[in-house]
Amino acid sequence: LGQLVGELRGEARLRAAHLHSRKKLALECPRLAAAFREEKRPYEVVRALGPGLYTGAYLARAIQGGHEVVLRVLRPEYALQPMIRGQFLRVSLTAVPMVHQNLVLTRHAEELADIGLCYAVRDYVHGATLREVLESGRTFSREQAVKL
Repeated sequence: LGQLVGELRGEARLRAAHLHSRKKLALECPRLAAAFREEKRPYEVVRALGPGLYTGAYLARAIQGGHEVVLRVLRPEYALQPMIRGQFLRVSLTAVPMVHQNLVLTRHAEELADIGLCYAVRDYVHGATLREVLESGRTFSREQAVKL
C-alpha cells in the first residue's frame, strides 16, 4: 500500500495515503495496548480510530468505570523531536482545565519518556467524523460551513 501511494496521483493518492495511515495505526495498536498495560496506565486500548497530522487516535476504555476515551498518541517520529513533543504536551496540558460546550474535554496528558510515548486523553464523542460525512457525499453551503 505504501508503494501504491507513491504511484498514484490526485484523489486516488489521497485515499490510498489515508488508508495506509489507518493500516499503520491498526498494526501499532497491539504494541500500544501492551505498553499501556506494562506501564500500568488506567486505560485499555480497544482499537485504532484514525490518523491525525502528528498523532494517531485510539479508542480506549477506562479500566475503572469503563467510560470510553480517545487516546491521542504522538506518532513515534514526532515523539523523538523535543520541540514537537514539548509543544504537544504544552497544548494538551493547557487544554485540561478548559471546559466549553464546543470543546471535547481533555482529561489528561502525559509523557512516558523511558518508552518514548506522549499522549493526551480526551472524552470520546460518538458520531461520524467530518471526513466520513464528506465522503458520504454531503456538502455544506458557505453559510453552513461558517456556522460549523
